[in-house]
Amino acid sequence: MSLPPPELVISIIEEEENDIVFITWQPIEWANSYKVFATNNIADEEWEQIAVVTDSRFSEQISERGLKFYYVVASTEVDE
Repeated sequence: MSLPPPELVISIIEEEENDIVFITWQPIEWANSYKVFATNNIADEEWEQIAVVTDSRFSEQISERGLKFYYVVASTEVDE
């Protein structure tokens, strides 16, 4: 079943050594999990799956300042 992509809200908390990225979105009807993908270079088209979560939120520490791109895929699968 194809599910619509969630609209992401990204917040960053800046700290001295590591920043924390918080990503939230509205839950998608019928979604059992969400796959979170990221890349440092959007032109490469090499997106790495960095997490599978069941809540409509994700966070991670990032140690390097710079651009990082994220996208989330809603899934009807339970374990991936």
